This record gives sequence, C-alpha cells and structure tokens, in this order.
Amino acid sequence: MPAWSFYDIFIIYSPKLIKAGGEMPYKKHIREHLRKMRANLNALKEDPHKSGQEKTLRKSLALLDGLEKLYDISEKKSRALKKELSQKKTRLNKTEETLRREIIESEKAGKFIHNNEKKLIKHHRKLEKKVKERTKELETMNEKLLREAGERKKAEKILRDNEKRLRMILDATSDGVWDYNLKTGEAFHSWVKALGYNPEEIPNEIGAFTELLHPDDRKKTIDKINRVLKSLSIDNYSFEFRMRNKQGEWRWILSRGKVVSRDEKNRPFRLLGTHCDITEHKLAEEALRANSLRYRKLFNNVYDAVLTTKLEKNRPGPFIEVNKAACKLTGFEKETLIGMDPSEIIAAGKSPAREMIGKLARNQNTLFELPIITKSKKRLIAEVRSHIFNMGNEKFMILLMRDITSRRQAENKLRLSEERLRLVLEATSDGLWEWNIEDNTFRYDRRIISLLKLPEHGKEFEARTFNIFKEAIHPEDRERFEIKMKKHLKGNTKTFDCSLRIKSKSNRHEWFLCRAIAIRDLSGKPVTVVGSIEDIEERRRFDELKEQFEFQQKLIDAIPIPVYYKDLHGRYIGCNKSMLSFFNTTKDRLIGKTVFDFKENDTETGHKIQASERDFLKTGKSFLSEMEIIIDKRKYNIMTYKSLLFAKDDTPECVVGALIDISRQKTVENALREAQLKLNTILDTMREIIICHDNDMKIMWANKAALETFMKTEKDIIGKLCHEVCFSAGIPCGDCPVVKARASGKMESSLIKSSGERFFEIYGYPVNNYDGNSSGSVEVILDVTERENVRIKAEENKEKLIQADKMNSLGFLVAGVAHEINNPTNYIMINISILRKIWNSLLPLLKEYSSEHGSFQAGGINSEDMASQLPDLIFGIEEGADRIKNIVDNLKDYARPSPIDMSGTVDINTAVERSIVLMTSLIKRSTNKFHLEYGEKIPEVKGDIRRIEQVIINLVQNACHALENKEKALYIKTYRDTKNAKAIVEVRDEGRGISPENMKHISDPFFTTRRDSGGTGLGLSISLSIINDHNGVLEFDSAPGKGTTAKIILPVKNSRTRNISN
Repeated sequence: MPAWSFYDIFIIYSPKLIKAGGEMPYKKHIREHLRKMRANLNALKEDPHKSGQEKTLRKSLALLDGLEKLYDISEKKSRALKKELSQKKTRLNKTEETLRREIIESEKAGKFIHNNEKKLIKHHRKLEKKVKERTKELETMNEKLLREAGERKKAEKILRDNEKRLRMILDATSDGVWDYNLKTGEAFHSWVKALGYNPEEIPNEIGAFTELLHPDDRKKTIDKINRVLKSLSIDNYSFEFRMRNKQGEWRWILSRGKVVSRDEKNRPFRLLGTHCDITEHKLAEEALRANSLRYRKLFNNVYDAVLTTKLEKNRPGPFIEVNKAACKLTGFEKETLIGMDPSEIIAAGKSPAREMIGKLARNQNTLFELPIITKSKKRLIAEVRSHIFNMGNEKFMILLMRDITSRRQAENKLRLSEERLRLVLEATSDGLWEWNIEDNTFRYDRRIISLLKLPEHGKEFEARTFNIFKEAIHPEDRERFEIKMKKHLKGNTKTFDCSLRIKSKSNRHEWFLCRAIAIRDLSGKPVTVVGSIEDIEERRRFDELKEQFEFQQKLIDAIPIPVYYKDLHGRYIGCNKSMLSFFNTTKDRLIGKTVFDFKENDTETGHKIQASERDFLKTGKSFLSEMEIIIDKRKYNIMTYKSLLFAKDDTPECVVGALIDISRQKTVENALREAQLKLNTILDTMREIIICHDNDMKIMWANKAALETFMKTEKDIIGKLCHEVCFSAGIPCGDCPVVKARASGKMESSLIKSSGERFFEIYGYPVNNYDGNSSGSVEVILDVTERENVRIKAEENKEKLIQADKMNSLGFLVAGVAHEINNPTNYIMINISILRKIWNSLLPLLKEYSSEHGSFQAGGINSEDMASQLPDLIFGIEEGADRIKNIVDNLKDYARPSPIDMSGTVDINTAVERSIVLMTSLIKRSTNKFHLEYGEKIPEVKGDIRRIEQVIINLVQNACHALENKEKALYIKTYRDTKNAKAIVEVRDEGRGISPENMKHISDPFFTTRRDSGGTGLGLSISLSIINDHNGVLEFDSAPGKGTTAKIILPVKNSRTRNISN
C-alpha cells in the first residue's frame, strides 16, 4: 500500500478548508473522523497477515501528526478571508450607491440647465419680437408726430415703460447684453456687472472684452468673430470661451449674437447679443464625465463576472452590460454577450433556465449555484448572487457570478481522500495518543491499552494526565525522552522520534518506537502533541545481531589487503572487499567454491595455491610464503600469510589467509635500477658541473661536464679533495658553499667572479641518509655571466621601471574612478527622463490649477513662467549629465589597455575633438588664449584612433606645461597636405621652448626635465613609437623663449609612403 505524503493530504483537504462561505469542518468533526480511522487501524494491526507493512505504517503515521494543525491554520485563514470579502463587498455597495446618487444629481443639473436655456431662448425671441413691434410703432408714431404732437408724449411714456420692462427681463435672466456698431465704433455692454466689474472699469470699446479672455481661448474666439464679420450670410452665431472676473477667476461664458445691420455691400456693421455665465454647467459636465469614467473602470476591474439586465414586469430581459470577467467566464465576446438572454448561458432546458433566472430576481442578495454553459460548450458551476436597483421608473438587475468548478472538484477529491486516509491509518499504527500541553491531559486509544500497562478507560481517548505515560517509561530512558521532547517543543527538530523502553502488559519493560509532532498556534507556541507508538522488541533483538555481524564484516572490509577464510576442503566461506577486487570476482562466484571453480581457465594459479595449502595443513602452523601467480593474464608477486582457526573442542575449523601484493615493490626495484642509469645519462648531458662529495670532501662522482672542464678522467678525480681538483689549492676555500651547506643542513650558494670577467655561481646541497645523518654533499657550478650583466643593467633602470609601473597603475585607477563617476551619472540620466514625463503630465494640471486659483510661486518661480523655465532646467541637467558621461567614456577608452589595431580608419578632426574633451580642464588652467581650428575635407587615416588620441593628448599636455602664464597662447589646428597626401595635426605653444641640448634626447625613454613635478619621460618616446607604427612622422621645431611647434604627419588612407621619422 503506498504511503501518502503530507503534501498529498494538503492538496486533497485544502480546497474544503478554504471554501468560500465559511462552511469549514471544525476540529470536533476532524477528531471524529480520526477516531474512526484509528479504531480501524488497530483492527488492521492485529491482523498477522499485515505485519509486512511496517514501513508504510511509519510514513503514514507522520502524515497524521500534522493533519489537525493544518485544519486549525486553515480555519483561521478562512475566517480572515471571509471577513475581508465581506468588507470588500460593503465598500463596493457603498461605491455603487455614491455613483448612483452622483449620476442622478448630474442628470438633474443637466435638465435644470437645459430648461433654463429653453426659457432664455424663449424670452430672447419674445424680446426680439417685441423690439421689432415697438420699432415699427415708433416709425409710425414718428410720421404722426408732425401732425399729432399731443400723441408724442403718450408714445414716449409707452417707450419708457417698454424699456424698463426690457431691463427687468434682462436683469431677471442674469445675462449680459452687448451692442457693437462697427461704423461709429460705439459699444455698449452690460455683462461687466456679471463679472463683478464696475462699468467705468471697462471702456466702452468694441475690443475691450478680448483683454479679459483666457490666453488659450483668445485666438480662437477672435478668429470666430472675424469669420462672422467677413461672412455675407451668417446672421446668428454662438460660441463658448473663458473670461476673467474681478476676483481673478476664470468663468465660462456662452456668447450668442446676431447681425442686425449690414451696409450696401452686405457686410455686417452692427451686432447685438448676450453673454451667459455657464461655469456651473461646465463643472457639472466634467464631474459627470469623471464619475462615469470611475464607474466604468471599477466595473471592468471587478474580479467576479458582472452582468446587467433590465427587468420588464419583474422578468429579466437580455443583457445590456457585462464586464471583462463575464466574457472570460462564458467565453463570449462582449458584443455577443450583450443582447443575449440570461437563460442561454445556463446549462439547463429553456424553461428550467428561465425559472432559475426568475428565482434570482425574486431572491436578491441570496447565493445560488447554477450550471453555466460556455461558448466552447464547457459546463461550469458558478456561484450567483443578484441585486436589483431602480433608476428612474425602470428596474435593473445585476448578476454577480464566480466560477467554483475547481472548488467543487477539489471537494469531491477531498471526500475520496478522506476515505483513503482512513484506510491507510487503519493499516499503519500500533497505537495513537494525544497530549494537550495547556491542561496536561493525555489521551490514547484502546490499542495502546492492549500493549502498555496503562489505566483502562471506558471511552476511546478518555482524558488522563501525561504523567501516567512518563511513569511507564523505563527510568534510564525517561530523561532522554524528556530532553528530546523539550527540543522538539522549542522547534529544534521537525518531528519527535525516540526508541525507549515502556512497561508492557507483561509487567516488564519492552522496546517501543515513539513518534510525535507538535501542533502550534499562529505565534509558534506548541499547544498539542499527537503521536503513535510501535512495538519494536523483536526487531531490536534481530537488529542487534545484525549490527554485530555487519560490524565484524566492516572490520574485515576495512583491511586494505585481501583476507579470506575457507573450510578444510578448500571451499571459500567468506572474504573482504579487497579479496573480491583483487581476483576481479563477486561473492556469488566465490563463496562455496574452490579456487578451481572461480578460476576455471587458470589451472596453473589453482595448483600453486592448492600445493601451498597442502603443505600448510601438514604442519598446522602459521607461515608466510612468496609466490608468483597469474590473474586475468597478468603476473602478480604476492606474499601469503595463513593461519588455522580452531573450534571449541580445539579441532581445526577453517583456514584464514591474507594476501599481500608485492608486485609494485618488485616493479619499483627494477624501476630504481633503470632510473639510476637514466639519471647518470641525464647528468652527463648537462652543461652544468655536478660533483658528489663524501663527508671528508673527497669526490665520489662527477659528471661529464666536470671531467671536460678540469680535463681529467674519472680515475684521476675519484677520491681526491674538491679544492685540489677544482682550484688546485692546498687548503679548502674560505667561503665554500659546500662546507656551509653541510653545517646548516640546507642549500647554500656563493657567487665568484673570475679574473676573466666571468661570473660563476656555486651551489652546495647536503645529502642525508634515512637516519637523517649526513652522508655527503653535491656541488653544482653554473656560469651566470649573462644573468649578472642583465641584473646590473636592471639595477640601473630600476627607478625608471618603478615610474613606468606607477603609470600603469594610474591607468587602472583612472578607469576605476571613471566607472564610479559613471554610476551616479546614469542615475541622473535615467531619472531626468522620468522627471520630464512627470512634468509633462503635471503641466495640464498646473494650468488648470492656475486658472482656478490664480498665479502662485514655487521655488521662486511664478506659475506662469514654470511652463517655459522648468523644461530648460531639466534640459540643463540632462545636458550636464550627458557631458559628464561623454568625458567619462572618453577617459575610460583612453585608459583601457588594448593592442594597437591598424585595421580601422581614423578621422583626424574626431581624434582631436575627443582628446580636447579630456584635456579641457588642464587647458583652462594653463591659458586664457586657446585657439582650435579644424581643417575641412581631410581624408581619413588608417590606424588606431585611441593610439592617435594618446599622442595628441601627450603633445597638448607638454604644451600646457611649457606655458609660463595664462596670457601665453596655445594653438591646435588640423589641415591637409594635398601635394604629399598627408593629414597633419599641429600643436603650437608660446612657452619656454626646448634647448638644443635637450632636443637631442626628447625621444629617449625616461628622459624628462620635469621629474620633480611628476614627469616620467615616456610620453614622447611612446608617441614616436605609435606614429612610426602608423607610417607617420612626428616633427618638432623649437627655440628657447619662443615656444614649440609639434606636428603629427600621417599618410591618408590608400596612400603609399615609407616611414620617415625625425
């Protein structure tokens, strides 16, 4: 039966533990299930046919330990999830109600504005009609005035009454009136009061109102007015714009006008109209758009599927709006889903589906589970909740759907897994127990009662104190049990596992395996320990015997030489691993066989071993013998040791033997003899003089080079003293390295200079025997004349090499500093782009804020100037960072070590420009008169641009150092020598110049006149080498006190010129 892992149980049970709606099995329910499982496990354990399932039993018991803890944690998470979901639903309902109220208020405001507009138009038309009628009457009266003077007064009174009535109408509408006469230039406007101005503050001029227009509206407003004035057919017009009132606020104005008079060319010259303040209407429109956008965003981002339908006679009609989640759930496109009947997505007949939808309409806010059919004909189970709301005289229903198909499938699997777990637990335990740490209660099942001497109880898992279990543990094991339990409760071990002796039913202590795991609360504090016990008495006795045998076999296997034991008939009954490896066989082929059985094709080896054992059995004494045998067609020299083992009655029982392979020892002896011969041959071919001495400084051996050097034979020098043979002296040398080496016990050497200006280095090596005592010495004489000459030359150039090393280190330092500068520069360049995007996004908001609240200052900058100044400031930061990056990149390229690459092409002007970037700081410190001139149409040069930059930088640096003050000038220019096909870079300074004596050495390595101020003397030497590699010329023209001119002359690409250096 397979063992289930804790992860398997979690996968099976977790969907039920976190089920929405909070219908979670509680701990009591879990324990009821576990109690049944344990009872069944007890019955399974008593079945003797199931005893082979101990390994499965142990694994399954470990799973049971953590199950209850998993349920507790999942229950708390479920409650927190349910609470969070309830809070989110409450916030969503509040948001919907707020949006609904805002929409209703916006609609009311729009209707109110619309009604006012209609009334205003109606009044305006009545007014126009009355003005026309009164004008006609006045014309008639004017004709009659000549005849009826008496009636004039009556007409004037009527006119004044009409005028008063007209003013009252205009005042009642809060509109401003204007009248413009283009011929006379006269203007009348009453809208100034609506903006809070006094009439005398606004001049009666036709263009006076344009000064109060918003800057963004001024041009388009004037363009519209000009279009009306130029038109021969437009009589009525209207448009909207913003004007500033006396408090500095911008107010939206709806201007309506009419052309009332035209000249003989049909061009308008008199216009009448009104100004109406529509600011509140505009604000209401913007608020309505914002609310609608927020609602749409919220609607589309809801996690659950939302579908809206209109109720007609309390019956849902087709869907009128759905969100993205609804389309994802059903698989239909939004356009398809809108207009679809709700019953079409329910996986049931048409009538049952409509009945389900009707039930949702009658029971709003009630959770239902409905079968859903998707576009791909896939059936799902969904949780559906309905909500009905009114909008005006119409009713609407919102359906909230959530796919719970996976959850239902998981619950079915969980029920199946519970049954499987119950069966597993019935088959895998001798007894289960539980210890509640808080109240120290101890519960155990009936199987433990059948095994241990514990108080019996009437009910399964009846509470007892934990002390009764500890008292049943053997006193020698009790302390170990308590220590391991404390470590587990502290969290030092994942599980508790302890073998100990417990008093059994037979009233004696027997061995049991106790396993347990602590269940902790959210803070990590242990609250309960659940565990099991297993009878391991018989297994432990068997394991002890097995361990003894395995330990003995391990001891034999640890012996590095082959060991075997066989009976008196020559059959092998045991061996170690080295024996199997030596004969290249296995235990199955060796045990119970003779040497002839597992070496069938090697009878010669078998006869040798058999003869050796026959002689051994005759004497019965242990003996050691050497023989040569063949194994797998390979010869071995072995040393054999054999001995007899006797039984209790002192009769021989078996033969024990050991084999020692001495083949390598024999091979080494032969190899040593061959090596001695080769060594003598090698020493004779060496040019060095090698002499061996004994302790009396008498020569024992000398190589061929020594014999040839001293022109003696081996017979002439063997046994002679060293100083007699080598130096023809009667006494030993005063500084003899051989004598010093024998005295110090280590190699000694000395250097001797001969009269012929040659140097010899003599080495003395002490030679010791195995006891560590001196047995002689070896003398080696080397001719080191060439090496000593090089060393002397190296000492002379030591200071120069140190300075060169400093320059090399400086290059790495410059590259490192450039890298450190580049990091913050990259931060600036990355962040400045983000800052620019933020500013571009804030600019419209800033303008809107300024239009509503007026001008303000931030950081000393007026809000009107921010739009123009802040982009310049951002550009300045970006330009500075880019400049830093270019300087750093050029510096890194210049400092980066790389081999010369002559395959590239070089633009001379680019090389000069990049060099000047790096030298800008030095040039500014050295002179106020810097002149740079680039030649035109200079062909490219073949070579390495970094090397040419290095030469230019060196020349500019030397020129700056030569300037005595900042009033002396520095000139750099590039030009082309067309006749000779050359590109030329000229660096000229007005410095101190170079003397004729120094001019001879300026290209010598390490020659410098500025060593005290940091000069190295390598610049011009390296520069000349670089120019020579480019087949160019480096020219200098200088005189003391008149400055220096340096020219880099390089052949242009594809020209063929020979190397000419000056």
